[in-house]
Amino acid sequence: MRQTTRSVAQAAAILGAIACGAPALAQRSWIAVCPLSEPQSRASVAAFAKIVPTLNQEPRCTNCHGGLDPTTSPIHPSVDLPSADNPGDDCTFCHDNVVNKTNGEESRWHLAPKFLEFINKSDQQLCEQLKGHAEGPCSDGSCGPWPMAEKFLGHMTDDEGGDNFTATAFAGTKGLSDHPIQKPRITHAELLALGHAWTDVTDGEWQGSRDCGCAPTKYALRVSAVTTIPGDDFRVDMLPVDIPIEFEDDGTFKGDSAVQMRGIDPGECIATSSASTRLVATGKAVQTWRERTFDVTIQSAQPTTSQASAHCPEGTMSRSFTASSRDVWKVKMQGTVGEVVSFAAPSPAPAVRITARVEIVKLP
Repeated sequence: MRQTTRSVAQAAAILGAIACGAPALAQRSWIAVCPLSEPQSRASVAAFAKIVPTLNQEPRCTNCHGGLDPTTSPIHPSVDLPSADNPGDDCTFCHDNVVNKTNGEESRWHLAPKFLEFINKSDQQLCEQLKGHAEGPCSDGSCGPWPMAEKFLGHMTDDEGGDNFTATAFAGTKGLSDHPIQKPRITHAELLALGHAWTDVTDGEWQGSRDCGCAPTKYALRVSAVTTIPGDDFRVDMLPVDIPIEFEDDGTFKGDSAVQMRGIDPGECIATSSASTRLVATGKAVQTWRERTFDVTIQSAQPTTSQASAHCPEGTMSRSFTASSRDVWKVKMQGTVGEVVSFAAPSPAPAVRITARVEIVKLP
């Protein structure tokens, strides 16, 4: 029964432990987590909905953003027609009354490119389109494009100092010297107030990828672990489990889920084991173009309940027990969907190796 006792003891020691460690591998992608609380997400969607009627119903916006096709409109025969995909800016023959840029330089009239059209698009599509166009650089160039609230507000104010279509729209002249005034149904100040109300939901700085604040988002941490003994066939698998997480307004999050473990040692004495516990995940995320952090802590939320048995030629032995664990996993991630961190975790015995894995997943 010596082999039997050893196998059951191994299973008991390993299944009773939840290990901790430091990340050894991280995969990169650029679909950033949206660290908004459910109330923040609802408030953002509602605030943007108040902007939508101006975008897709106001002629001063829609005409430039897909409502008119210059290739089918009556225009001066001396103008070379641009393509529909790239309207160009050869329109000043007629549109000679565009408000100057903020620095006093002359503005040039042109239509928005097709990817910025507003026609026949849902609120979410428009929201993501505006955020996608308001992309800015990272300070070190490593984290890719990020939506910047200040760039959106800059376009709403004076086209960020570029060709001043915003002021021209509110002048109501269509950029023409001789044209009846047709001002928008909303004032410039009112539209700016709606824009600020939208960005103020997230303290004036957007977080996450384009869909963040445009639609509800849900995430989970997919956690698993494998325990082995080098030179032995003993193995314990903590089966992959998704721990759904919910964010608070300050970017902190929490979630918990039940986990199952299965073990086998196919030696002279065949040892099998099973265990269950509950893991709780806590942490905090910041996902702006200035800062990207996603810190995770995972630990047991309750004692581990285990059963182990060994079948040997000379007999069978089994054991059931409950054990508490104070071990903690602390993992630092970037905070992108699909990101994986694998790490070697401390074990209950020198000969035992534990490899854990944490992945960020987006839930449907």
